[in-house]
Amino acid sequence: MSWRRLAFVLFVLCASSAWAQEARPLPPSTAEKAADIKRLLDLTGGSRLGERMLDRLIENQRRAMPDVPDSVWDEARRAFETRDLLELIAGVWDRHFTHDEILGLIAFYESPLGTRLREMQPVILEESLYAGEEWGRRALEKLQEKLLQKGFQMPVRS
Repeated sequence: MSWRRLAFVLFVLCASSAWAQEARPLPPSTAEKAADIKRLLDLTGGSRLGERMLDRLIENQRRAMPDVPDSVWDEARRAFETRDLLELIAGVWDRHFTHDEILGLIAFYESPLGTRLREMQPVILEESLYAGEEWGRRALEKLQEKLLQKGFQMPVRS
């Protein structure tokens, strides 16, 4: 399994445990902050994270299980409510940032530099994933070499 796939599987496992929890909306006294957190998540693309991850998960499963009809995958996709995940994520932001900090982040992401960051983040993430895979491959090769020097053989993958 590649490092990218491993990272994806770990994310899905974490996300699925979050989906399994009952969504806890922010208290009504923080409705303005909740709206600003949603605005920040919209700006950063975080509000679409659940949708993208779910689409990717289902597409991977479609490829792994080609005999399952599209109608089953479509029905399974509709069964997920990613708004619940968004509410959970908003709660995390609420716990770790004050309202003033959220407003400051919004101002940053709406600035020219913040706009540039938003444009470049997908490219940076993609390149970082490839760099991580390459680093992991080299680390594994080095580990295998060290084990061989000590007289241990790595198991052969099938």
